[in-house]
Amino acid sequence: KAITSGADAANVTTIITFFGASEGNGVLTNFGMFGESATGAADSGTLICKSLISETKAATETLTIESNITIS
Repeated sequence: KAITSGADAANVTTIITFFGASEGNGVLTNFGMFGESATGAADSGTLICKSLISETKAATETLTIESNITIS
């Protein structure tokens, strides 16, 4: 899924991805960021980083994932 919004401040980039009630339902076990030629299509681009997560999302819930990337 493409990012919803992003912001830069000094050496920190904040990326926010929002999932509506009908998106990404079920047990979520991985979260990844893709770059280079990535689009909104699944599995496009190059996997830059991956995190293991444990979250169950129901069709009655929304989910916001906020990622902070610090470059030093």
